[in-house]
Amino acid sequence: MLVFSIVFAGAFTLSLPFLLLAIARRKWTDMSRVPFVWGLVMYTVFAFILQSSILDGVIMRQFLGLQKDGSMTLALTAPLFFSLVTGFQAGVFEETARFVSFNILKRKHSGLKTAVSYGIGHGGVESIIMVGLTAVISLIILAYHGKIGSGLRAELVAAQYQDLITTPIAEFWWSAYERVPACAIHIGLSVINWCAVNVKGKKWLFPVAILMHTTVDFTVRAAQLGLEAANPGGVGGINRIATEALTTIFTVVICIAARKIYKKYAESGQEEK
Repeated sequence: MLVFSIVFAGAFTLSLPFLLLAIARRKWTDMSRVPFVWGLVMYTVFAFILQSSILDGVIMRQFLGLQKDGSMTLALTAPLFFSLVTGFQAGVFEETARFVSFNILKRKHSGLKTAVSYGIGHGGVESIIMVGLTAVISLIILAYHGKIGSGLRAELVAAQYQDLITTPIAEFWWSAYERVPACAIHIGLSVINWCAVNVKGKKWLFPVAILMHTTVDFTVRAAQLGLEAANPGGVGGINRIATEALTTIFTVVICIAARKIYKKYAESGQEEK
């Protein structure tokens, strides 16, 4: 059951962006793949490379108390502040990536389909990196456990193997599920940021997108830390259900807001030509 769960989570999250793109292209047959590729690349550059470098190399080590085992002192001593810092950083880097991208893309790509295509790419590559590739690595660890011999590498694989087999099975299924609302949130925020760039006089929607992104990350992370502190045995169970329910609620709110913003400004003829 463990292997099947990991395989499912990996296959689902690795294929999710391409499945979403195929569905979107059935609605917009002329949807370009270029914004999709931009989303893949810009998330990788801004969030995975730049943000992670600053987060790991400066903020986590200097201010958040990153320990050698991966734990962070501030997450335990000041969980709300920790959640705010990490949430705000994600909001700034990822929404800036969108804002920069749409300013470049608007020269040749217009319309709602551009925002949707970009959002699928942005959320899709996050799905691939955070869950898909992790699942692949997990399968490799399961396959090579006990076959490496001795030494530091063998000890590392043994420790990772132990973590895997003690992880609740439900955690892998939740990891696959969470990518769906996460991608929807990225599409919604992409639509809002697209309006900030393409609708005259609506640049203020850019900081709104940062605020919305920060609010989601902050609230979900703070709730997760709070639940783990209050109910340490609930990892993979009630804690996960609560945080995913909260994420789903945010997904609905952001998608509704994005739809209203688009219909109010872009569909009303205020889009810049």
